Amino acid sequence: MVEALRGVGSLLGPLLGGFLYDTGGFALPFQVAGGTAALIGVGGFALLPRSSAGEAPGRSASIARLLRIPAVFAGSAGMVSVAMIAISFLDPTLQPHLAQPPYRLQPTSVGALFTLSMVGYILASLASGPLARRVGDVKQLCAGVWCLALAYLLLGPSPLLPALRPSFPLAATAM
Repeated sequence: MVEALRGVGSLLGPLLGGFLYDTGGFALPFQVAGGTAALIGVGGFALLPRSSAGEAPGRSASIARLLRIPAVFAGSAGMVSVAMIAISFLDPTLQPHLAQPPYRLQPTSVGALFTLSMVGYILASLASGPLARRVGDVKQLCAGVWCLALAYLLLGPSPLLPALRPSFPLAATAM
């Protein structure tokens, strides 16, 4: 559920950011994000319960113990790193690509494409637990990596797929 909510935030960010950029220029998305973060910080401080300094860490202790196992730590760190790199490297590279011909997309349209990416992330995060229990972790992981590879082949589109021509529908499908 936490990952799905993270995905919702990531879903709305590019679309809202593109809209704010179109509306008020470069500074407005940063001003709105900073103001919102400040309000959430004040609200969290005022509304969330406080824990005492000597309070037991509870569930985090078992996670910390689990992460001390080298294979678990390496696997977790590797998977999270690869996933975040695969998602975040699109941020600085995809917008200039989509602003050029044949796309010529405006920032709001680029934000909409990033929104499609986050819709996929949200749906995948909600389905991943039940799917892993049904088909197994390794099969799910391999299928996810293959889907990611296919998406990147379509996004370009890759010269390995000469029949495909760059188009907005193809980019939207890949996202």
